[in-house]
Order: sequence, then C-alpha cells, then structure tokens
Amino acid sequence: MKCFLLILFLSCSGFSYTVRGNGGFLVMCQSGKVDINGKPIISVEVLDIFEGNKKYKRSVKYSIRTEVFAKVQEYIERAEKLQMIDSNKINPIFEHLKNNLVLRNLSFAKIDDLGSVQSSKCSLVLGGLQKTAKNTADYTFLKYNLDNYLWQNHLSEDQKAVLLFHELLYTNYMLEKSDAFYLDITSEEVRALVYTVLTSHVPH
Repeated sequence: MKCFLLILFLSCSGFSYTVRGNGGFLVMCQSGKVDINGKPIISVEVLDIFEGNKKYKRSVKYSIRTEVFAKVQEYIERAEKLQMIDSNKINPIFEHLKNNLVLRNLSFAKIDDLGSVQSSKCSLVLGGLQKTAKNTADYTFLKYNLDNYLWQNHLSEDQKAVLLFHELLYTNYMLEKSDAFYLDITSEEVRALVYTVLTSHVPH
C-alpha cells in the first residue's frame, strides 16, 4: 500500500545509490541589502520547499511546534497518516539522527544548478551530508554532517526541521529492503515526498 501511494506522488527511477554522500541542498539568496551591522542580508531555504513551490505552488504548512526535533516528529506523524512510512521503523533512525548530528564546515561553495535555481542572486549550497564509517547499510554507522555556519546563522527553526526530515526520509527509504521500489528512490523524489508531507491535508 505504501509503495502504491508513493508511486502516485513519484515516478520510479532507475538510479541506485549507496549509503554515502546524500546531500541536503539549500537555496541561499542575497537580498542586496545589509543589516545594521553592515552584513549582507541572506535568506536560506531548503531546496525541497524552494523547488516544490516553483513546481506546484501549494501552501506549505510548517509545524507550529517550537523545538526543531518536535517539528520533525510532527512531520513523521503526518507522513505515517499519509501511509508513506512506518513510524516503528523510522523512529529508531530518528533517535540515531538526534545523537549523531555533527556541525562542521561543509565548504558551502556554489554547486552546479540542479535546474531549480535560476537567479543571479541565488545559489545552491550544501547544508547537510550523510556519511558512514563503514560500507554497510546499517544506519547506526551514519553521521549527519550539517554546515555549522548556515545552521547557526541563517537557517530558521522551520528550515532546520525540513532539512532533518529530508535526511531522515532519505535514510529510511534507502535502508528499506523489503520493497525494491525504495532501493531506487532519488534525492529529487525524496524532496517531492517532503513537499507532499508539508502541503497535504493530513487526516486526523
């Protein structure tokens, strides 16, 4: 049933991947203005939201919870109600993610445009990166690297939660071995799923 519902949102791809190197992309835009301290005013948005708004123009319903992990938990609850995930499988991964976030410099240089960012004032940057200590599909070896500068200075609590939710969904689908559909899911498709969760009417 989950696979059927996901196929309604996505078209299956032949792309395969390993545990290494999934990037959490952000869109960083220069406003052309400066703050009271003379620093450039920059806006940063998770690519899932930026891309979804350009393609589908739906109303994004951010969680009203205040803490980042609590927001992510709400998105997990929404996704389960939409029959996209099994919380019994994803919650242990979420607990691992909470305890394995690493803030570091990811050298957020401009990345080649994926086709979604077409503006001289905006560029695609890397906000998060999954890495593993071993060549294995065991999620307990995963570390979730976040760009320290962007996380601390430019990402709102809402955007932080969306970025973590993206990484969580990617890990969940990547490690799901019971259905071959999940083994072919791409980051682009995960972004579409994240946008779907944040814009869909969720049954009570």
